[in-house]
Amino acid sequence: MSVDALNPIFFVLILVVGILSSFVLQKLSNEKLEHVKYLSIDGLRGYLAFFVFIGHSAIWYFYLKNGIWTFVNSKLFYASASISVLFFFMITSFLFFLKLYDNKTKPIDWVRLYISRCTRLMPLYYFAFFFILFFVFVLSNFKLNIPPLLLIRQILQWLSFNLLGITDINACKETTIIIAQVVWSLQYEWLFYFSLPLLNLIFFRSKSNTLIFIISTILFSVFTVLLKPDVYYFYIFTGGVIAAYAVRKVNIKNPNTPFWNSILLMLIFFYFLFMKINEHQYWVAILLFAIFLLIAIGNSLFGLLTTKFSRFLGQISYSIYLLHPILLFTTFKFIIPYEFVKNLSPLEYWLIIAVLTPVLISICYLTFKKIEEPIMRKTGKITSLIQKK
Repeated sequence: MSVDALNPIFFVLILVVGILSSFVLQKLSNEKLEHVKYLSIDGLRGYLAFFVFIGHSAIWYFYLKNGIWTFVNSKLFYASASISVLFFFMITSFLFFLKLYDNKTKPIDWVRLYISRCTRLMPLYYFAFFFILFFVFVLSNFKLNIPPLLLIRQILQWLSFNLLGITDINACKETTIIIAQVVWSLQYEWLFYFSLPLLNLIFFRSKSNTLIFIISTILFSVFTVLLKPDVYYFYIFTGGVIAAYAVRKVNIKNPNTPFWNSILLMLIFFYFLFMKINEHQYWVAILLFAIFLLIAIGNSLFGLLTTKFSRFLGQISYSIYLLHPILLFTTFKFIIPYEFVKNLSPLEYWLIIAVLTPVLISICYLTFKKIEEPIMRKTGKITSLIQKK
């Protein structure tokens, strides 16, 4: 019996394997989970990153068949790769707008805030970029196909977190496929960070560090003009801002009906599965906001989002988001022969993805412990050194 490669059963299979892998690794490692106030959001992050992995795995199946990198014709797999990123934007704006809201009682150390963004995002990104650069030259047979100055320019573009745009490196057509183009979202994250002192002044009439205010506002203005970002994504960030306002100002609480809230979340989720959606439709943004608000006020989806294994997955979510494309690329370009993998049946292909899943989660746990966490812990020390100068 032939099974469609986009059958939802494969999505469920990989999700279950991912949950089991996270559960086992969290138990074996006895990893101490970071103390956070919004446990459901912490758990949500892990599933969002993992959904992106599943979505890109589906894209890879068809890329191996026809050589075309594009979204798949499936509501479920399409949403897992694209809609998940929109939730990440809401999470960012929600958490950081709460910082602005609490600024009067807990003054923001603006130097530390921006140092923390650098120590959080840069180390793993540059680690991933090392592999991108390595694979580019492997595919180029270690030959320089463009002028050296152009190569330097291309590398600098990538090092800028997409703020200067990204392009193929050394005329390698598969450059962005190595990373599955996931870095597109990082420029929007940085634009939002640059806007924080300005938002602080506009919404709370609160002054920031003068130098940081000037620099961040200039950076936000310059890159907004240069990049011409899609305004729709700013609306998505606004959803997180509104949720923060609802939680703090309106003081919306999770009513004593968590079961029915979870049912409502599930109904909205299944609505996404059976309706043809485009993430740029504004009614989609409204539904996403409704889902996010329910989670922000404490709904845990029958307790799933607050379990230790879900929060463990959330803790390594940045590694999952950045490194899963490299694992897929390595597997299908260098480990499994192309002639073999392109002829795999859907079931055979997804069984390979199932095998890769615990490998991915294990790698991401290691990169979190050895790269992300140690450098994040140096945030205070780096901040002190800078402020002394």
